[in-house]
Amino acid sequence: MIEPRDERALSPPARTGGAGSSRRRRLTGSRRKAVLTVHIAAALGLFGASVVLLIGGLRAATREDPGEAHAIYELLRLLTFSVDIPLAVIALLAGLTLALTLKQRIYRYWWVLGKLALYAATVTVGVTIIGPSIDSMLEVTEVDSPAESSTRWTLVVLTGAQIAMVLSAAVLGVFKPGQARAARSHPSRAGDREPARARLSTDETETDTG
Repeated sequence: MIEPRDERALSPPARTGGAGSSRRRRLTGSRRKAVLTVHIAAALGLFGASVVLLIGGLRAATREDPGEAHAIYELLRLLTFSVDIPLAVIALLAGLTLALTLKQRIYRYWWVLGKLALYAATVTVGVTIIGPSIDSMLEVTEVDSPAESSTRWTLVVLTGAQIAMVLSAAVLGVFKPGQARAARSHPSRAGDREPARARLSTDETETDTG
């Protein structure tokens, strides 16, 4: 007598959680490109605003007329809080969105964390140091020349550091140091070269954060 087969034993185990939720967390191609475009545009705007802050800070610091210097610092304050800091926040949030929706975990590639840390530092410096430094120089130039305060050079140095951080983030995004090595580090067999190359190409596409 032939015993009936247990269909439940032969059926493949149902997939729960992991793959489906991971797939839902990932951005589709068009959405990812949209977020990437916002990230790149914000980073470019941030770089331009930082350059203007540096040039304006140098100009104001070398003026002998308090009224002229005061007018420049007013413009720099407006630029800082209406353009520079908002663009830094947008670049940070867009980059974080791209990183959190990767197939891989966010900490797999150190350059991704490095970029996010640089943008976070840019926001922090702008809010806690550059903004207050401009406010301090506005108070000084109401009555005295900018030469009466050393804060004018603090502002120049910090805006230069901000430019360096934005450029460093761009370099990390372009060259992606360590990513190719990590993708090739564990090929299982000699015949796996083509799959490894395909995985490398996929990793480069998915981890493109601008």
